[in-house]
Amino acid sequence: MEPKRAEPMWTGVMRHLVDRIVAGRYPEGSLLPNEALLGEEFRVSRSVVREATKVLGEKGLAVVERGNGIRVAQKRAWRSLDPVVLAARLRGPDSATVLRELFVLRKSVEPELAALAAQNSDTEAFIRLSACVQRLVDALGDEERYLAADLAFHEAIVEASGVELAQDFFGAISDPLLVSRSLTGEIEGAIENAHAYHLALFEHIRHREADAARAAMRDHLQWAEDHLEAEA
Repeated sequence: MEPKRAEPMWTGVMRHLVDRIVAGRYPEGSLLPNEALLGEEFRVSRSVVREATKVLGEKGLAVVERGNGIRVAQKRAWRSLDPVVLAARLRGPDSATVLRELFVLRKSVEPELAALAAQNSDTEAFIRLSACVQRLVDALGDEERYLAADLAFHEAIVEASGVELAQDFFGAISDPLLVSRSLTGEIEGAIENAHAYHLALFEHIRHREADAARAAMRDHLQWAEDHLEAEA
């Protein structure tokens, strides 16, 4: 296995700036501090800051104004499904709203993917799902490990469905989904309840019970959403 490559220096700066914009520290329509000030704060060169702010523009968070500087864009221009932006919003002041919107998307898609997984899974998919279930069992009692195993299990279901667009979508937002799971994981009894649903989902998929798999996934997501609202 190749060693994980270190992220470029501008990545950390960019993530800090995204968090600040999402949290309202740099409000919509305001100018960011200039390159010299940001470089001094983060102890990086102006070229590193320039690259970080360039990426902010690509994410719809900022606009370069010649002769003026870099202005924070209006929220409606933000690329809301960008993984970095979405993860920051899940950590930000409107996290509850964003989490509920994420549930709307997940409930619209994941139950059907679970049903397709029950219909389309081959031997390789069953082996991967079985390994994911074992990871879940082994991680019980360790919240951080369980949340990572939870994400892997759901990704395995998406892959088993055979819907490539869904694989690309959920793969792109895996980091935000991990953040959302950490939020729902704070609900009392959430992990124990999720584990029961995970085991049921695996059995329905293994026995090719598409309707039951669809219902179990829908109920799993609805339980988490309902209890999140109850604790809000």
